[in-house]
Amino acid sequence: ASFTAPLLFASRERYLTVEIFNQKLNGNFDIASALTVVLIFISIAVLYFFEKQQGAKLLNFARRGASAKVAPKPITPLFAGILSLQMLFVILPILTLLLMSFSASDASKLAVIPDKYSLENYLSIFQEENFYRPFVNSLEMAVLAGVPNLIFGFIAGALVVQKETVAKPKDHASKAIYKIRQSL
Repeated sequence: ASFTAPLLFASRERYLTVEIFNQKLNGNFDIASALTVVLIFISIAVLYFFEKQQGAKLLNFARRGASAKVAPKPITPLFAGILSLQMLFVILPILTLLLMSFSASDASKLAVIPDKYSLENYLSIFQEENFYRPFVNSLEMAVLAGVPNLIFGFIAGALVVQKETVAKPKDHASKAIYKIRQSL
């Protein structure tokens, strides 16, 4: 949805994911890399904000049942190795994009490690007259997609936790869940 929905509306408005795709398609790998790095930093900033809110317990709700604090299990060396490999597969492409976004010459666009570095790609993004439009349009699209899902999720969650339901379940799995809920 982060790419297909903006792609449907891209003839009228510019969206960040489509802008990255168009820059890459037009051979502007350095600008596409810079836009991707900016998108990554925005995503990390939003994630950090929500984590801070969660840590401050501003978004916590009352819980039923066992305590939320559970002692962590020790990590086995095999699991640590697999986790490290997975992190490499996540971090290495991001680091490659970061390096490519600072490339200054056309010859270094195809190399993983550029021979010259510059801020020219970032300056060209932010010196454009309406550079903020793809960011604002993408934020609007995210809100328009997220808020209805959030409302639907709250309504569905409220219906699931209610003791009295409007309709009785008909299949075996739903009956089992219904009986378990009734016993709580």
